[in-house]
Amino acid sequence: MRKKQHSGFSLVELMFAMGVIAVGLGGLLVLYTSAINANSRNKMDSTALFVAEMVMERLASQPANANLPITIQDCAPAPNNWPITTASGGATLYGNDQGANISWSSEGYEGLQAGGYAMRYVACSGAGQRPVYEVRWNIRAVGAGGFTKLITVSARQVNTRDVVFPVNLRTISGI
Repeated sequence: MRKKQHSGFSLVELMFAMGVIAVGLGGLLVLYTSAINANSRNKMDSTALFVAEMVMERLASQPANANLPITIQDCAPAPNNWPITTASGGATLYGNDQGANISWSSEGYEGLQAGGYAMRYVACSGAGQRPVYEVRWNIRAVGAGGFTKLITVSARQVNTRDVVFPVNLRTISGI
């Protein structure tokens, strides 16, 4: 009579399979964590872009040769009315004329804010959190007659533990 052979997994094979599954699940955990962090960074960048666009639209809506006072109100618990200077000047630019961005290291916020060329905008958020975005801008007259201006606006979130790169926007405006 023949012995019946049993088929199935041995304990060693089972342990090896569990190890392979554990490594695979660990990889998925890293993937999910990376996705959550990227989503958070994208939200910060999107809000910074929104704030920079808002300031740029307000500045571009003014005639190039007029220095009309405008204000922007934020979503702080006691809303701030930020004065926006539309005259030529503002934050220091770095780079060549075609690709100049706002310099975040050359000057302090307080001096720019006192001149009306910077603000710390408190963003609206449905989650009860109110992130703060620092916005800086520069206005330069271009062309003859002062009827055209180059506007550069930059924004980034402040008071965050992450390294945050600013969003930079440029437009040309005139009458």
